[in-house]
Amino acid sequence: MYKDCLVSDVNKFLYGLEADLNSQKPKLLSDVQTLQIYLSPNRGVASYWDLLLRKARWEDIGCAREIMPGITSEFTDIAAFDYLQNEIAGHRFQQGPRVRPGLFQSLRRVCMSTNGDQRWGTHHDHHTIDQYFQLAWLPTILLGLPSVDHYCQSIMLGPLAVTNTLHIPTHPPKVATYHSPHRWGFWDLNKLPPIIKGSVNRYMSPHPIVLHNIGDGELRMTAGVRSAFHPLLEMLEVFGRVLVQKGDRVEGHHMDTSMYAETTIEVYNFIQLGSGGNTRSDLAQLQKVLDSVVDTWKVVLKDKADCPPCSACGFEYPGSEW
Repeated sequence: MYKDCLVSDVNKFLYGLEADLNSQKPKLLSDVQTLQIYLSPNRGVASYWDLLLRKARWEDIGCAREIMPGITSEFTDIAAFDYLQNEIAGHRFQQGPRVRPGLFQSLRRVCMSTNGDQRWGTHHDHHTIDQYFQLAWLPTILLGLPSVDHYCQSIMLGPLAVTNTLHIPTHPPKVATYHSPHRWGFWDLNKLPPIIKGSVNRYMSPHPIVLHNIGDGELRMTAGVRSAFHPLLEMLEVFGRVLVQKGDRVEGHHMDTSMYAETTIEVYNFIQLGSGGNTRSDLAQLQKVLDSVVDTWKVVLKDKADCPPCSACGFEYPGSEW
């Protein structure tokens, strides 16, 4: 029953974790191998019962009324409640194994899935709301758990997303994958994905940027070509933000050259020459151009057909031969 779990309310899922030592819940949680978390489209703002039980704060209710045009105060109140609830859940994942050694020991795959509410990132002011809350604690804790080998994320803003930073977890997963069901996916400059140090980072672009009329001869990093590469180059800059997980804290650091080591970046279906699809020689030209301007990260451009299914949730490109 608890091997593969699809969860909306994480705290309800963890209910009973702190119960007496004879509770069966810790044993059930220790059997979980795959955990997919989503935001329910039917969730609402904090109730008075939540406020009385201190599951929500009074200052989070009505905090953005008439402040952000086009975004209802109800949506912002839901966002505040989401962040708080998921922060509580993150701390429970963090503290639980200290009280009960072996808890979550079987958890191998964590997925911030495409189920449920997909509104995050659909409005131009969502990025502003996201910056207000600064850090999504739940995904930050989960991807750094010692047992987790595979992490994936299909939404780049909100309380279930690690945003565009260089993230250095205590225990990096083997593979961190980013994919999106939306046409332009995560290449919106306001919702770029992170880079996880020490992991194989896979970026599955849902739609390639197509370079037309580039002329004959050797491909060069002209203004037009640079413009096409711009979202990827911006992601690699990570805006100078480095988050280092240290015990119960996450600290901001400045970038230094040692942070580029032990990290693999694979980018699938990002760019192609012409509308006929990539050939091996096309990718080789594009790779050479990218290498000419990126001398820090080792970034490998790959074709859609070469992408394996997501090692966390199993998502794969339509028509994939895998």
